[in-house]
Amino acid sequence: MPVPETLAGLVEEVTPRAIELRRLLHQRPEPAHREFRTTELVQRFLTRDGLALNGRPARTGGWVDIGGGRPVVGFRADLDALPITEPEDNEIRSQVDGWMHACGH
Repeated sequence: MPVPETLAGLVEEVTPRAIELRRLLHQRPEPAHREFRTTELVQRFLTRDGLALNGRPARTGGWVDIGGGRPVVGFRADLDALPITEPEDNEIRSQVDGWMHACGH
């Protein structure tokens, strides 16, 4: 994936895919240590851009190395859902009864 010359260009480029991924993840939540479909979905999105998910001894989660050198920037995201029933008026709803991504970070 060619890297845009500015941060604004990078944000503009990845925003539509990030929104698509977020919506797909939100619709199919999985509890902690059982995020198998979630991990596969993240891997598919990364593969589109020539990236690979590393270090999955439990077959869930992982990390991606992009580039090298300094500065080093980290980004962290939880994949697990909480046992909460989502309000019915949410536009993009969980399709798994009693589970949703609701941690708010």
